[in-house]
Amino acid sequence: DGYAEFDLEQRTLEITNNEPNVVISYHETQTDAETGVNPIVGLYTNIVANTQMIYVRSENTITGCYSLTQNTLELNVIAAPEVPTTIDPIVLCDTDNNGITQFDLTVKESEIYNGQNTSALELSYHVSAADAATGANPIVNTTSYTNTSNPQTIYVRLYNPTVGCEDVGTFDLEVNLPPVAIQPTQLSLCDDLGEMPGDEFTVFDLTQKDDEITGNNGSWLVSYYETSADAQAQTNAIADPTQYTNTSVNGLDANPQTLYAVVTDSNTGCTDMVTLTIRVLPNPTPTLSENIPDLELCDDFNTGDGVEVFDLTANEILILNGEAGVTASYYETQLDANNGTNAIPDPTQYTNIETPSQEIYVRVTRNSTGCYSLVDFTIRVHPLPEVVAVTDMIQCELFTDGIDSFDLTTKDDEVLNGQDPNQFVVSYHSSLADAEAGTNGLVSSYTNTSNPQQIFVSITNVDTGCSISTQSFYIEVHEAAQANPDTVPIVYEICDDEMELDGDPTNDSAQFDLTTMDTEVLDAQNPANYNVTYYETQEDADLKVNPLPTLYENTVNPQIIYA
Repeated sequence: DGYAEFDLEQRTLEITNNEPNVVISYHETQTDAETGVNPIVGLYTNIVANTQMIYVRSENTITGCYSLTQNTLELNVIAAPEVPTTIDPIVLCDTDNNGITQFDLTVKESEIYNGQNTSALELSYHVSAADAATGANPIVNTTSYTNTSNPQTIYVRLYNPTVGCEDVGTFDLEVNLPPVAIQPTQLSLCDDLGEMPGDEFTVFDLTQKDDEITGNNGSWLVSYYETSADAQAQTNAIADPTQYTNTSVNGLDANPQTLYAVVTDSNTGCTDMVTLTIRVLPNPTPTLSENIPDLELCDDFNTGDGVEVFDLTANEILILNGEAGVTASYYETQLDANNGTNAIPDPTQYTNIETPSQEIYVRVTRNSTGCYSLVDFTIRVHPLPEVVAVTDMIQCELFTDGIDSFDLTTKDDEVLNGQDPNQFVVSYHSSLADAEAGTNGLVSSYTNTSNPQQIFVSITNVDTGCSISTQSFYIEVHEAAQANPDTVPIVYEICDDEMELDGDPTNDSAQFDLTTMDTEVLDAQNPANYNVTYYETQEDADLKVNPLPTLYENTVNPQIIYA
């Protein structure tokens, strides 16, 4: 501020030049000096900043004579060097864990000078306060000083050689021990689901390794880098380590890939570095879903409920695709298959819960890594053909021996009951076992082996192969009714009811009551056991169609009537 304390008496001897009987006094004004009043006593602080004139009175104590020496004493206040009272420590991190390292003390110069004229001052560093006070034993290797203790106090001396002023301050050297990062185990993830074969790329959450690397030290931070150079320079850190896809760096393989983890102690800023290997593990390679056939069953048990018991492992060899060290498990939903939860307990005895079809999901897991792939296939329950009761097949034979030939195929339409004959095959069998097995089908015409004989029917759906064998009917040979058994020709004659006019008897006609011939047709057979009908043609009689009315008028004369 341009003011200071002066000890004016330091100049008295110089002014008197050892002259005896002379007394010196100092005054702020010339008048005071001339009169000898208001002498300056003791230490004096200038009243004019920076430069002030002091008037000196020299008086002989014997004679009382005095003289004034003007401008001979000039007070000059020169700014003293000033070291900051607080200087931040120099903090470095250790590299070998011994608390000793090299410091560049000159990094504090700007802070120490604090804007003062560096050309007018001398700065030196010392290991003791005594050396700093005298300027003795300054530290020579200021740019590479090795501390002798941790922490260590360094003493600073700022000296102005022009006026001999100096100031002393201190700062500390501190060596912080680095964090000791733990080398992590490999971070392995399975390849992305649904890729067969996998592309060996996936998204890693690198922060899963933070606690392992830091040993759960909450004040340590972890950042990840793709190269050692970036890690050492702490540049180009991986922006989002929770979403990192492995990649090729500098031509190196992307799988496995080596990353670099830098651990920073948030309290000291010290760091340590370890490597982290990330690897994409291959998933199993089962047969693709589209190449896995459906499992199909016919609705044999409790027919009509659409529920059957499946062996889901029937295609397991195909599904595993010849791959060793993998295991298949089966699930009702894709979510369960992905989560590996609620596996079907016994896939060899699985009852479907949806009908007619249901999707089954297979999780194929590599035993050594737990990586898995999903495939699916369909289980399907096919309905059985529809069945109705079939009437017995009875044939008549005169003087029968109980054996006859039967055209079983005439029953096909009745058996199918409207089902498409192009979609279903009907076969006939002599035993239920043959019908169920679909073997030893009977060929028409078929000659019965017993009378009556039970015939078993099998209906098979040509698309699904499902068949049902619950139908059966009897074939039976009955004794035939015989018309006119004595074979004596029967002639029914009546008189014309009109006069013959044209001379042509072939066009004569009359009404005949055909029932009057029943007795001759039966020839003593019991009329209670027989029905007699009459037809114009043999064909109508064979087919039993178009029977003639009781009262019939002939169309030609004579005319043959079939009974």
